Amino acid sequence: MRIGVDIRSLLDQESGGVAAYTEQLLVNLAKIDSENEYLLFYNVFHKDVDSFFKKKFPNSNFSIQSFHFPNKILNSSLNYLHFPKIDKLIGGVDLFFEPNLIFLAFSDNPKKVITLHDLSFLLYPKFYSVKGRWWHKAINPKKIIPNFDQIIAVSESTRKDIINLLAVPPEKVSAIYSGINAAGYQNLDSAVRDKVKEKYHLPERFILSLSAIEPRKNIDSLILAFELFKKRSGSDYHLVIAGGHRKKPKISQALINRSQFKNQIHLVGYVANEEKPYFYNLASLFIYPSFYEGFGFPPLEAMAASTPVIASYSSALSEVCEEAAILIDPHNIEELTEAINQVVFSSELSQRLIEKGLKQIQKFPWERTARETLKLFKNLVS
Repeated sequence: MRIGVDIRSLLDQESGGVAAYTEQLLVNLAKIDSENEYLLFYNVFHKDVDSFFKKKFPNSNFSIQSFHFPNKILNSSLNYLHFPKIDKLIGGVDLFFEPNLIFLAFSDNPKKVITLHDLSFLLYPKFYSVKGRWWHKAINPKKIIPNFDQIIAVSESTRKDIINLLAVPPEKVSAIYSGINAAGYQNLDSAVRDKVKEKYHLPERFILSLSAIEPRKNIDSLILAFELFKKRSGSDYHLVIAGGHRKKPKISQALINRSQFKNQIHLVGYVANEEKPYFYNLASLFIYPSFYEGFGFPPLEAMAASTPVIASYSSALSEVCEEAAILIDPHNIEELTEAINQVVFSSELSQRLIEKGLKQIQKFPWERTARETLKLFKNLVS
């Protein structure tokens, strides 16, 4: 079976959940599948990164299919002219796998599978910029999604959203959980940890938030809850907010500037993937008060690093975290403040969360994600 895979998400300078999903799924497919041929498609105008991808995916049954069209021209052509057909561009395939919603065009020949990570753009359009809303409108998910033979949802919560919001028949939507590479967050190099701590001027004791800095992540509520916690407890804890942002987080920065604890709140910006485990490892508590998630990697990453977690109970987060985190209402600042207080001042509760977290992450191995995905591919083609 010839399987085409779109790896354009791996070109993002500040990679997020979609890139992590695409890379880890392919790495684990390479471990379990030596029979089928994988053709990895990407397009970049100014540079050739074939050697980079060949190093990532060295298996003989993986080949890189690179093209060098100007991205804006290619996207416009795919969207409005439905040309070129990506499957034909790479020499024809039995199945094409699209790990993300993006501009695309296919012929009628191959079976087509897409992964949808969340439907926040339909449920919470207010959280997106004008550009972001235009982008999703141009792609028109309601029109293109029915053309896929199978849709992978990364959680049961997302599966229900797809069925309800996109009117897709339930039999066309399969829930296959994303995974966590737990070993990458454990037994870390102490010398590197010290360097990361020094590089970012991290305090001795801090609460961590790590995610893309955008309205959906509810960072402003965390800042307000942290301020309340500090006022009431007199604690010496700091708050470290890590993550990339396309625009300066104006409201968050304004809240910090007028806080009496502004010297204990640190916006450190984007953190590279290789540095993230050290942030989780150094933190005393991880908080993820997001309004909506299709899956939610960061809470599991924190659990893998033996850090207690507070997360919102909204969307897929309660499904992914279960009893391994304190789950709070993301709209209730008082509830979040109380949860912080409980974890910080109860070593027994903190240790219980750590133990539950280490058990919880065992439910999400990437190998299982790969096996279930491969099974779906085989069943669809056969």
